[in-house]
Amino acid sequence: KSVITFLRPLTDDARKTTFIVDDSMYTRSNAKKVACAALQYDHAKKKYLKGFRYLQLGWSDGNSFVPVAFSLLSG
Repeated sequence: KSVITFLRPLTDDARKTTFIVDDSMYTRSNAKKVACAALQYDHAKKKYLKGFRYLQLGWSDGNSFVPVAFSLLSG
C-alpha cells in the first residue's frame, strides 16, 4: 500500500491503474540437484518443464510496472 500511495501522485489522473497477476515459468532444465525443482506445466509452450512457477503481483498505470509481491512455487 505504501508503494502505491507513493506512486499515485506521480501519475496522471486520466490514467487507469490496475493490479496484474502473472504466473510465469522459471525453468531449471539442466539442474539435477536443485532443491524442490519439479515438473511444471507451462501454459505458453503447452508442455512440462523442470523448474518452478513464479507467481507475481504487480501494479501498473499502463506505462510502468511495479512488482508488489512474488512467490516461487514448486509442484
